[in-house]
Amino acid sequence: MRTILLALHREAGGAWTPSARHVADALVAMARRWARLPEAEVQELARLRSRVRLDTKGLSPRSEDRLAQFGDEQAVAALFSLPERAFGQAEALLREGQALKGARLHESALLLALLLARPLRIGDLAGLDLQRDVRRDRAGRLIEFAVLIQKTRGLQRITLDDDLRRRLERHVSTFRPLLEGAANGHALFPAKDGTPRRASILGRHLTRLVARQVGVVFRPHDARHLAAELLLDGDPNALPVAQQLLGHATPKVTEQIYTVRKGRAAQAEYLRLVGGVRERGTGGARS
Repeated sequence: MRTILLALHREAGGAWTPSARHVADALVAMARRWARLPEAEVQELARLRSRVRLDTKGLSPRSEDRLAQFGDEQAVAALFSLPERAFGQAEALLREGQALKGARLHESALLLALLLARPLRIGDLAGLDLQRDVRRDRAGRLIEFAVLIQKTRGLQRITLDDDLRRRLERHVSTFRPLLEGAANGHALFPAKDGTPRRASILGRHLTRLVARQVGVVFRPHDARHLAAELLLDGDPNALPVAQQLLGHATPKVTEQIYTVRKGRAAQAEYLRLVGGVRERGTGGARS
């Protein structure tokens, strides 16, 4: 791992890059989940990963460009209303005899609805298990998912409102059984062998759905950036709330990624205050 990371550091002209950090994260994950190294050795690799520190702050230019597509309320409204529209289209396909096509559309719509309700990483949502991760109330109704976050090993919860709960129940009872592999396991999003479908495949389906029906380029991770933007637009001091919503291990991580947006939100708040002062001053001059 040390050899690989140092080679990436040299190739980048003596600097750490986001791709080097991604490689470091992947190596630690492989050591823990697939190689199953002793925890002491995994922690040594995690120590090496911690040396890959990115000097840059904020989002990448590509992420900024994609986020800019949601600069008006109509685009945001179109994205957040998409799951309900797609659910209706899936029901229509089912009635028309196109059951499998409807099931796949319903699956993508459900994934987007969960992602918008709690913008976790798609890899964490892809692994949801209907036996292990579901929490029910005394009446047997689904109330939330308890998700083990791969990156931090912490537990995060996705609370289901009434609409999302009903839609999830509908998916489990009607649409999921139509998917190949559903009978072979308990994954919410099953592959053919019943194991959880790969996040990359689910992500591609989601990207196509949003492109087709909203007309924007969207990656699943953009839901996290959009959530932070909406929170900080409403309150420049909402970084702690964003940290909890996104499941970051520490406030420093959230601050590093979204400090630019915090400054932008603070400026917008300042300009609103200035506008109020101007209006009061103008009104006083007229009187």
